[in-house]
Amino acid sequence: MSTTIRTASTLVLLAAVTGGVSSQSVTWSQISTKTAPPARAFHAMAYDAARDRVVVFGGRTGSTHMDDTWEFDGTNWSEMKPTKSPAKRFDARMVYDPIRKRIILFGGQDKDAYGDTWEWDGSNWTPRTSATSPPPRRACSMFFDPKLGKIVLFGGRSAIGGFNYNDTWTWDGSKWAELSPKSPPAARMGAPVDYDVKRGRAVMFGGWSGSERGDTWEWDSSKWTEFTTTVRPDDRNDASIVGLPGVAVLFGGFGSNRKPRGDTWTFDEKGWMQIKLPKSPAARHSHRAVYDSKRERILLFAGSNNFPSGLFNDTWSLPVRLATFKTFGKGCASSTALPTISSTTVPRLGQSLELHIKGFLPKAQIGQLILGASDKTWGTIPLPLPLSVINMGNCVLFVSIDIVHPIATDPQGNAQTIFKVPSNTSVLGAVLFGQAVGPDAKANTLGLATTNAFKAVVGL
Repeated sequence: MSTTIRTASTLVLLAAVTGGVSSQSVTWSQISTKTAPPARAFHAMAYDAARDRVVVFGGRTGSTHMDDTWEFDGTNWSEMKPTKSPAKRFDARMVYDPIRKRIILFGGQDKDAYGDTWEWDGSNWTPRTSATSPPPRRACSMFFDPKLGKIVLFGGRSAIGGFNYNDTWTWDGSKWAELSPKSPPAARMGAPVDYDVKRGRAVMFGGWSGSERGDTWEWDSSKWTEFTTTVRPDDRNDASIVGLPGVAVLFGGFGSNRKPRGDTWTFDEKGWMQIKLPKSPAARHSHRAVYDSKRERILLFAGSNNFPSGLFNDTWSLPVRLATFKTFGKGCASSTALPTISSTTVPRLGQSLELHIKGFLPKAQIGQLILGASDKTWGTIPLPLPLSVINMGNCVLFVSIDIVHPIATDPQGNAQTIFKVPSNTSVLGAVLFGQAVGPDAKANTLGLATTNAFKAVVGL
C-alpha cells in the first residue's frame, strides 16, 4: 500500500482553520458551589448515572473519622439525612452498579478495619449480608465489570499496622465470591482502578506495598495482566483513575518522595502519556474522581496535600474530549470499484490518524485528499453538494475544501496517509472532515471518482 506520512503541522494548521476548541476551554476548572462537604481526605465517592448524582460518604479529617453522606447534583452539594448509615470510617470504597442501579460501599476503617457491605438507593443506606465475604480491609481497589455484570474488588489493607491483600472478589448484587486468577498483582493498598468500556478491561496503577509502586495492570474479566512500559507516571499511591471509552485519566497521588502530585496522565492500549493543561487542581492525594457521563466531564473532590493538614473541600471538573472517527455518505463508483475512506485509529493526542483509501485506479494514480472545516457549507455553497452540476454523475462533495493533499495509489488502487497528531492540548476538540478524489476517465464525463467522507475529532 502506498503510504504518505504527514507532519503534525497539518493538524495544527487544521485546528486554526476549524477554530477548534481552545486549550483554555479544555482544562481543569474549579466549580463554585453554595455549599460543600467539610474538608476531608480518604473518603468514598461514586457517580449514580441513573439519578445523575455524585455521592460522597465518610472520610477523615486528622484523627476524626466521618459518617456523613453528601450528593452533588452537577451544580451544588446537599447533605443527605438517611435514617440508617454505615458507621464512621475512612478509606472505604464505593462503586455504582448500573444493572441494579445502586451504589455499593465496602470496607474502610475506624478503630479497626470493616468488612461490611452497604447499598445506597438515593435516600437510605441498607446493609447487605453474604455467606462469604472479603476479610475486613481498607483502601482496596474496586470497579464495575460490565462483562461480568458484577463489581470486582482487589487487594487492600487489613488495618493500620496490618498487611496487604492481593485477592480478587466479585459482588453480584446478593453475594460475594472469591476468584482465583493466575499471577495476580502483588499485594497492595491504595491503587486506583477503573474500567474502560471500549477496550473491555480495567486499568490499575501503583498503590503501596511498603513503598509506593509504579506498575500498571489490566483486568480482562478473567485474569490480571501487567502492562509494561517505559513512559509512565512516577511511583505513587492514592491517586485517582477515571475510565472513559478508550482511555483512562489519572490525576495526582502521593509520590515516593512523600510529596503529593498534581499531574494529569492518560492511558490507552499504547500506554501512558502526560497531558499538560493550562490549569489544574493543587497537588494532592487521597482525593476522589468520577466520570459525570451526562455532562461528559470528570469531577474531582477534596483530598490533602500534606495529611493530616492541607485538607481540601474543593470541586473540580475536566471536560472530556474523546477522540472519535466516523464515516458518512457514500462514494461514487469508479470504473473498477466503489472508493472508500476509513481509519484503523482515532486522532488521540500524541498519536496518529491512519487513513486508508481503497477502490481507485491502480498503479500510482495521483488523487487528492480533501480536508475541511465543515460538512455544512463551503464558503457560501451549502453541503452536501451534488456534483452532477459539473458532469460527475452521482458523485457528491461532502466536505469543505480547505486543505488538499496529493495521494498516490499502489498497484491495487489503495493508498494510506498517516497524520501525526500533536501532543499539544490546544488541538483538543478540533474537528476534521475529509474525503478523497481520484482520477478515472471511465467513471463519468469529468473523469473523477470520490469516496465517502469522514468526521474526526481530536481528543484523549
